[in-house]
Amino acid sequence: MFARLHLTVGGRVTNDRRDGLLYVVNGKPTNFKFTYDKTRVDPLANLAYDVTDTVNVYAKFSTGYRAGGANDRSQTFQPFDAEEVKAYEIGLKGDFLDHTLRINLAGYAMDRTNSQIDFDNVDTTPGSPTQGAHTEETRNVAGVSQIRGFEAEVTGRITDAVTVGASYSYTSVKIPSAPFPFPGNSAVPLGTPFPVNVVYTPPNAVSGYVDYRAPVGKMMFRAHVDANYADPQYAFQSEFADVSPTGSLTRSVAVKTGSSFIVNSSVALADIGMGGSTATLSLWARNLFDETHIYRISAANRGTIGDYANLNPPRTYGIELQLAL
Repeated sequence: MFARLHLTVGGRVTNDRRDGLLYVVNGKPTNFKFTYDKTRVDPLANLAYDVTDTVNVYAKFSTGYRAGGANDRSQTFQPFDAEEVKAYEIGLKGDFLDHTLRINLAGYAMDRTNSQIDFDNVDTTPGSPTQGAHTEETRNVAGVSQIRGFEAEVTGRITDAVTVGASYSYTSVKIPSAPFPFPGNSAVPLGTPFPVNVVYTPPNAVSGYVDYRAPVGKMMFRAHVDANYADPQYAFQSEFADVSPTGSLTRSVAVKTGSSFIVNSSVALADIGMGGSTATLSLWARNLFDETHIYRISAANRGTIGDYANLNPPRTYGIELQLAL
């Protein structure tokens, strides 16, 4: 039994030392300085058990961080501290049916403190050296940001020629409100609690693929198709609009992108004899069905020019020749 039990422990010691001088913001001269010097230790422990020769279960704990610093688009070059996380994960990795079916499952929880949040603003502080400039502040949020998720991945070899796969992920993120960091803004008072969103993280995402390969004489024919779905998601952490179309104050106006469903495909003929070398000829298409969705959207200027958004790339396709000398 104990031969099947495995314990791995480790740690990392990191020292971050930074200093800087911000002498211009949006073309306006400044003289902002900052210094940052922090040392930390991050441990890791992984306990695993081999249920069979091909099935393994595990539990893991670790800590990590994202270093602090200062935002070079800041109005004041005020430093922010490191973002820290405690991560817990349990999972299963296994091969079944004579190695023709592979299943990977993982559930995780992360508790993050001092979350680093970016705020955008046009500086309206009278007498400020950056008055009228578009600035950005990064601040640490008090409290604990909770991230919970589940991931599943399945791969199956149907025949020697056909392999299929699918994956699913669920993510839930809750971040405490953050105080608005800009003084002198006419629309939002300093310290106003702002809802914070996690960006480009859909609650649900699903993907699948099919691969086919078969010999054609001395060459190899390959075909691939994959499909990918994602829920609507936020493109900005926190936004506000000064005035709504009716003239009333609008504060938190962050909106979500559209959901997406993208299909990609390719066919290729590999190992083509070319004298003393070989070549691969392939045809490929991205966004095969020319699906359109909004992948980035902002409502920060809703009261003036209105919302603006960016659309995903349209269908693209091409032909490619690779030569191995």
